[in-house]
Amino acid sequence: MLEVERGGRAYRCSVEKPAEATLGLEFTEALFTKLRVCNNGCFFCFVDGVPEQSRSGLHIKDDDYRLSFLFGNFVTLTNLVAADWQRLAEQRLSPLYVSVHATDLALRRRLLANAKAPDILTQLRRLGGLGIQVHTQVVLCPGLNDGDALDQTIADLSALYPTVQTVSVVPVGFSEHYLARPGAEGRTLTPAEMIEAARQIAGWQRRFRTELGRSLVYAADELYLKSRAPLPSAAAYDGFPQFHNGIGMVRSMLAEWALERRRWRRGVQRRLEPLAVTVVCGTLIAPVLERLAGEMRALAGIEARVVPVVNRYFGATVGASGLLTGQDVLATLANEPLGDVLALPRFMLDAAGARFLDDLRPADLEAALGVPVVAAESPRDLVRLLERGVPRSYAETQAVPQPPPWRLSAAGPTAYYRVRRPRWEHPVALTAAGL
Repeated sequence: MLEVERGGRAYRCSVEKPAEATLGLEFTEALFTKLRVCNNGCFFCFVDGVPEQSRSGLHIKDDDYRLSFLFGNFVTLTNLVAADWQRLAEQRLSPLYVSVHATDLALRRRLLANAKAPDILTQLRRLGGLGIQVHTQVVLCPGLNDGDALDQTIADLSALYPTVQTVSVVPVGFSEHYLARPGAEGRTLTPAEMIEAARQIAGWQRRFRTELGRSLVYAADELYLKSRAPLPSAAAYDGFPQFHNGIGMVRSMLAEWALERRRWRRGVQRRLEPLAVTVVCGTLIAPVLERLAGEMRALAGIEARVVPVVNRYFGATVGASGLLTGQDVLATLANEPLGDVLALPRFMLDAAGARFLDDLRPADLEAALGVPVVAAESPRDLVRLLERGVPRSYAETQAVPQPPPWRLSAAGPTAYYRVRRPRWEHPVALTAAGL
């Protein structure tokens, strides 16, 4: 039953449709009331390190449980009031994505810089009583919530399984803009501390796979890439439930490429006409992509040259591809031989594939560099795209039929539907920047 108010009058209509079909309605805004903003003061909040000239939306510290349900944004639950709990009980918005950081109340309040933050374990138990599951996150800050504190947090959260579906551990990061501010506090983990954290998490994973049949706790790819610790197997990620939080992106890409490599070696596809492709990416994932570039040449005939782009917008301390801007790409590629096509990671663009974080568009790069631009989520996607031929422009690749931008699936026994995006399409979020 759908109720619509127009001109002061209420209209009701019945809608019959398969569960997988869209409702056929589009809204200009995801929320119909004011956005809930954060009431905490975390010293590691990346929004504080966004350059002042960035568009206004990047400076908003949202902490809205509705956006957590709709888009997978992480929230702290510190601003919930009685009406919010009533709505959660009525609508059963599940799952939610919750930034925990620490389960010890005093330590969590210190990390959030919020002396009134409620006990997170009590809140999670309450959500579990409502049938709501959660995916949790720990931003790992050296000397604060690592070591024994991390062990306590993982143990406390695992005791709430299956309400707590996942625990992700993400190393803290700072932009150079934040570090240049007077009074900036905190530091990043050293490689040795990252190795120790990876070892600690691996121990918990072995225990949980025996007790629960799943890993439950997962480390961000950044932890492995920066420490050079070995990546877990694809099976250890249990279907990649926190993929867009940078958990398992590299392993997923390598697993996909292994299947693609097998496809070419079986002779399913013939080698393409020789193509010269320039692939840009962040400094973090560059060594992995460089290893794959030789295989792309041998298998598919694609001469791929990987060009790491140093992030000047946020600072060289930020190595994720998803936080690169169009102007950084232009500055790096000026006067460079680019070959037949320029390939970008799909994560550099917004959900619509229309613009970078600095509002430049792929067409701006094409005009400045004189080469067609394509965006791909992985090396496999790039090969599949180029099998259709080199496009004349980015707009031509956008004209290729794509999966629907929204998928709806039933949210339990109620009449509500939760919005899910295909894996490759997600809102630009500072906590979900592709590697």
